Amino acid sequence: MVLMDTICRIFEANHWHLTKRKRQVLQVLIDHQTECLTVCDIYRYAEKVYPGIGISTVYRNICLYYSLHILRKFSIYNKQNYYELIDPAHTDSHPYYICSQCGRMKGILDREVMEAFCNCKQKMMTDYAFHIESAKLVYYGICEACNTQEKNG
Repeated sequence: MVLMDTICRIFEANHWHLTKRKRQVLQVLIDHQTECLTVCDIYRYAEKVYPGIGISTVYRNICLYYSLHILRKFSIYNKQNYYELIDPAHTDSHPYYICSQCGRMKGILDREVMEAFCNCKQKMMTDYAFHIESAKLVYYGICEACNTQEKNG
């Protein structure tokens, strides 16, 4: 609920109204905030909960949220755009993984992993006098669900 309140304040500050459809798309993003989703993923989740919502509505809202800095956008090798809800509690960059079988992308918010990632960035800046403007670390492999499916297949 805190995240929705923060987003409502962002809307008010930018003179936007949080309509029913905007709220519905946001709720889908909040319900799946640990995932990085494509527009099609967001649409599929939204359609299950809010029948009648159109993909163009989802796309327009995603563009708006991105412009209001509510979402991060990732383009991986120019294949697909993934979107991640920006949680004010986790503003630091963090690593991600992408499953090479199902294509699912997920942010890794584990405290120890994030700490190691931050230490690596700090070492780059200190030891190599390299000013980091942004960082994105992506691991590629097979996720737990696909691994389980493969073993049980």
